[in-house]
Amino acid sequence: GWLGLRDGCLKYLFELEARRSKLFDLCRDPEERQDLSGAFPERVEFYRRRLERWSAAQRARVLEPRAP
Repeated sequence: GWLGLRDGCLKYLFELEARRSKLFDLCRDPEERQDLSGAFPERVEFYRRRLERWSAAQRARVLEPRAP
């Protein structure tokens, strides 16, 4: 599965199983042809960590027992 986020013109995608990242500038490349992840490793790392935290929080919410 993939997780993704949008930050202004930037679209970040993270493939969970392969731990692969893709980064696109949708304002300049709306067809997502040029992966910019290699050119912006710090931003990719920041987005990856953010998505991993979000994903963990969602799992915790789903697994957390609800009060009656």
